[in-house]
Amino acid sequence: MKFPFYLFLFSLFVSHSLSAQDTIIKRNGDSLKPQVYIKLADNSIYYYGKQFKYHNNIIGDTALQTILINTKDSAIIHLVHISKHAQNLQYIGVLAIPFLAAAIYSYNKIPVKHIPAYSAGSVPGSGVATYTKDKRYVASFTTFISLTVVCPVTSFIFKQRRINYTHKSIELYNQKY
Repeated sequence: MKFPFYLFLFSLFVSHSLSAQDTIIKRNGDSLKPQVYIKLADNSIYYYGKQFKYHNNIIGDTALQTILINTKDSAIIHLVHISKHAQNLQYIGVLAIPFLAAAIYSYNKIPVKHIPAYSAGSVPGSGVATYTKDKRYVASFTTFISLTVVCPVTSFIFKQRRINYTHKSIELYNQKY
């Protein structure tokens, strides 16, 4: 008995609408008959780009955290709370912009006293020019420049911490459930 063409099209449709793991074609006797087995949705959470896949639904970070907190598992909840805290602090890098503006402002406010290179009645170029800077503005300038550098670095550290703790909580969830 030949394999009917409509069953072939059906198996192609089913294999594309489901996944390759969900469609199984068995050999029954002499002919191939497609038998579709639809897996029940498992409770595993998978990465789907920057989002996650849970019960064949694409979810974001907030929904993922809600699912993980609803497990009532203290270890998973602890990891999720650390991840949430890191997520809140990962945007601290935006503060680099006002710190840079303050650094530029304080740099422009550093007063420079200039004594002319020559005094009246002397030969030009024979005097000594002296420059003095106000230490308050120099200190504020260096502080703001250092904060301008530190904020994006801290932001990157907190982002990596959020990613790592989210990954650990998903691994723990997939092991337990």
